[in-house]
Amino acid sequence: MKKILLFILILIFISNCFANGRKVVSIDEENGYDWEKFTFGVKLGYVMGFSTAIHACIENINFLKETVELIQKPKNVKNTTDLSTIEILDFLYIDISEYDLAGITMGQLVNGLNEFYKDYRNKHIPIYRALPLIDS
Repeated sequence: MKKILLFILILIFISNCFANGRKVVSIDEENGYDWEKFTFGVKLGYVMGFSTAIHACIENINFLKETVELIQKPKNVKNTTDLSTIEILDFLYIDISEYDLAGITMGQLVNGLNEFYKDYRNKHIPIYRALPLIDS
């Protein structure tokens, strides 16, 4: 019974994707012109997914950094940490932390992007590049 229900849900999901006629695009292709066409639900889902992904990246970078430090620095041995690995992880953290959207609600992000894309000069900017601008 569970398999049948799962199959039906998958079938509904797939048919819904085709019914909407939305092509699969890369994240670089979605910009202000696309944002205008999205419904509020799609916009909210977009910023929620983006925020969740960024938080997951930050957590993974921190976890990797801690793991590398533990593995590469055995007890009783000094200066064995591969600084290049740690430096790369630090760089990734600094680079990705500009996208950390903590302290702002998803509704505020949607409204901020709506306002941002009202200016025709901003419409060519990819959505993922506009999000940190909204937060600042």
